[in-house]
Amino acid sequence: MDTLRERLEPVRERWNAASLRVRVGVLAGVAVALTAGALFWANGVEPDRAVLFSNLEQRDAAQIVERLRAMNVDYTLDDGGQTIRVPEGSVHETRLTLANEGLPSGGGVGFEIFDAQRFGESDFSEQVRFRRALEGELGRTIGHLAGVDNARVHLVLPERTLFASEERGASASVALHLRPGWRLRDDQVRGVSHLVASSVPGLSPENVTVVDGDGRPLSTGEGETEASSADVSENRTRIERTRQRAVQQLLDASLGPGVAVVRVSADVDVSREERVEETYDPERVATRSFEVSEERDPETAGGAQGVPGAASNLPGGPAAETGAASPGVGRRTERRNFEITKTVRRAVQPVGRLRRMTVAVVVDGHWSGEGEARAFEARTDEELARIRALVTSAAGVDTERGDAVTVECVPFAASSTPPAEPELGPLAEYEPYFPYAGAAAAAVLVLLILVVWLIARRRRKRRIAEEAAARAALGEGVDELDPPYDLPAEPAEAAPSPEALDRYEELRALAVEVARRDPELAARVVRGWLAEDARAAEAASATREEAA
Repeated sequence: MDTLRERLEPVRERWNAASLRVRVGVLAGVAVALTAGALFWANGVEPDRAVLFSNLEQRDAAQIVERLRAMNVDYTLDDGGQTIRVPEGSVHETRLTLANEGLPSGGGVGFEIFDAQRFGESDFSEQVRFRRALEGELGRTIGHLAGVDNARVHLVLPERTLFASEERGASASVALHLRPGWRLRDDQVRGVSHLVASSVPGLSPENVTVVDGDGRPLSTGEGETEASSADVSENRTRIERTRQRAVQQLLDASLGPGVAVVRVSADVDVSREERVEETYDPERVATRSFEVSEERDPETAGGAQGVPGAASNLPGGPAAETGAASPGVGRRTERRNFEITKTVRRAVQPVGRLRRMTVAVVVDGHWSGEGEARAFEARTDEELARIRALVTSAAGVDTERGDAVTVECVPFAASSTPPAEPELGPLAEYEPYFPYAGAAAAAVLVLLILVVWLIARRRRKRRIAEEAAARAALGEGVDELDPPYDLPAEPAEAAPSPEALDRYEELRALAVEVARRDPELAARVVRGWLAEDARAAEAASATREEAA
């Protein structure tokens, strides 16, 4: 033990003699070496694993795990069984093998269920398998939409009957599990409904119900007219704002800002109208078909005439006598079918069409004088007529449709200034989110100020600590080297002791190290001492003057 301690004694002395920077470097190197060794040992024991599949449903995870066991592939489960990891070298091969077998299936089976033939299967079982396959394929398709994590589709396909009056329409329900922070718009929900309805025969979008993962209905199975009521309201607001902005800009440019105020009201039809017209033109008649039939009775026709025998048929023989033959009884029928020209016109009026629009304009008059002597002068009828014509053209007013324009001249209050509507341009659709954006920006600004204050406070504390340490180190050396004057002086012939010389050398080395490491800090300490000496000298001088 003593021999080992003697051998380690030089190492300990060198360690104590080393500076702080050298010690920190040695310790950091040892820590890095230990960490590298631990990682090397861990890599040698456990191979690197990579994600094979993530965000799996329980059914898909169970099928994949069962298949991996059959393939003798090592795996681990994370995230409650939703993530499967395998050795990194076999990720791609395993994924391709499982994809060839239709795994993962995305929460349901698809038409690959018909890859295996089943002999002796009943018609009912085949219909159930077809419905399952159709539901699975629709769920996979909807699951690939943006914001949709997975989807489940349930179809109700009634059996066909012999009588059309007893037939029932198909229906469907869709449950969507959305990603965190996502919300589907109304047009996206209608797109899902139309996607399902177009994939199932006899299914209309009105019979498709869509709900989210919390059970909230995204579509209530209403018709296209009712489902688009929100779009109609947005369309009405957009029409009013657009035409009001156009008229306001025109009047501000021609009359001056703050002289006219414009308001537009639009009447939008929320119903859907389908019109079918059939027009017949009696002046234009065309022959559709023509049929002629003729019948004769051969028994009532005249008998044979001339000389009977072969002589009349030989060349040069007696000619046959001709006489008036009695016509036979017959019947002739003609049938003609005529068609009157018909025109069929089918027109579908879109939802949200503009039925009527009213525009109200209030114009200020002319003012003369100031203060109490200020007088108002109304605009003339010619000026109001010109303004009405400008508004009619700028707003697209149609008098045949029933649109109306009202222009009145009234005195504005002296302090009334119509608020200018901000021109948002492409950011108009994000206007409802502006308050939240402002609050978020304020929170970020406050957090940034807090971080800057904490950093500055920490730096100030560290600087004060360093100054105090340097002041203490340098001050201790000065106190040892230059004792106070009120102490009795040592005899000149007394020689310093070895301990005092060693202390002197340590303090001198400490002061030199502090001055070399941070010259600016040492200079500040020295300047502080000089300032203190100057103040002490001034105080002593003042005391002597008072005593004198």
